[in-house]
Order: sequence, then structure tokens, then C-alpha cells
Amino acid sequence: MSISKNEYKSAVMWYMNGQVIATFYESANKDQKKKILIDTVSFSSKAYLAFRRINSLRIASPAIPYLENLSSLLLQNNNLETIPKELWRLTNLQELNLGCNQLKALPKEIGLLLNLQELFLHSNQLTNIPAQIGYLQQLQVLDLTDNRLESLPGEVVTRMRLKNLWVNNNPLSTISTKQLKMITLRDKCAQTIGLWCLDDPDSRNVVLDLPDSILDKSLIVPDIK
Repeated sequence: MSISKNEYKSAVMWYMNGQVIATFYESANKDQKKKILIDTVSFSSKAYLAFRRINSLRIASPAIPYLENLSSLLLQNNNLETIPKELWRLTNLQELNLGCNQLKALPKEIGLLLNLQELFLHSNQLTNIPAQIGYLQQLQVLDLTDNRLESLPGEVVTRMRLKNLWVNNNPLSTISTKQLKMITLRDKCAQTIGLWCLDDPDSRNVVLDLPDSILDKSLIVPDIK
């Protein structure tokens, strides 16, 4: 079913019969109570919810204990303006991609995701990053490109052991270039489809099967080794 720009799309993550489930609904607008179920997907450790044009995401609280094995949550290229507070209880996440949404703020609870290794926040409307991000000592990749950041917390450069810090296209007044690296074609591909899709053939095939109207396949690097 095609989704017009005037339709409101929401998603709910929950748990049933040993499977983590995501259900997708649409309605004419945000305030309309009647919602139509349009799709359901199941997953275990990797949740690919990108390119769904989601305006609102809800994670059912009773499902949280069953999401302890979730290591990758990809929500890029949606229309999210806020992040459900339940997400910060998914403390075993290693990859979180929130790029290409409409986020204006990153809650300080980001510091609870102590196992996070890759965090993509590119192409949002962020004006600041909370200092609590410094708690993420396992973080290796932090992508902040194309936001509205005028400064970064000192923890990002001095305390964290990042392999890649990307801050291109921000109105930053001053920043040390010590840890900054050029974004490669592989990095752009990771922004688009997520890091685990680069190395997992089955996941990559799922992404490549998405309709051309949803994903520009020219952004994906072929045969990545």
C-alpha cells in the first residue's frame, strides 16, 4: 500500500509467542483515533525499521524484558520528532541509527546505553548534545553530520575513545580536528542502510528488495567486503 504525504504512520514494538513484533498503522492525521493496520514484521536481535515513513514509534513496556537480546535498532529515514522513553531501557543495543529524522533534541538518557558502539544521528535538527553521551565508553562511531550544532560537549573529544567522529555540515564555532575523519563511500552506505547490513548478506538482501520509491539503490555500495 502506498503512503501519501498527508497520511500519518505509526509503529508499535511488542512481544508475542517468542517473537519481537513491530506493527505498522496509518491514519489520515495524528489526531485521528481510527488506525488501519498495514504491516507486521518480526525479528530477534536486529530490528530494521528504516524507510517506513514512521511519524510515531511506541515500545510496549511489557516487551522490554524480552528485548534484552536486541543489538541493532535501525530507524533511519523516517519522520520521527521524538524518541520513546522505553528505548533507553534497551541497554544491550550496540547499534542505533536515528539518522534522517526530525529530531530536535537528544535526551540525557542516551547515557544509559552503555553497550552502544555505533550511534548515527545525521540529518536531524539537533542543536546540542547532552554531556551524558560521555558515559558511552564503548562507542566507536558517532555521526552528527548535517545538524544545527554550534558546540559539542567536551566529553566527546577528550573523554571518549571514538574511532570515527563525523560533524560535517554543522555551524560549529571551534572544534579540534584530532579525531575527525573523512566520510568514505562505505561510511555513507552505513548511514543509509546500517552497519550490520554491510556485512550480513541476508540483511543486505532485505534492504535491496525494498521498492525503489522507498530507497535510492544508488546510495548502496555493491559487493562490500
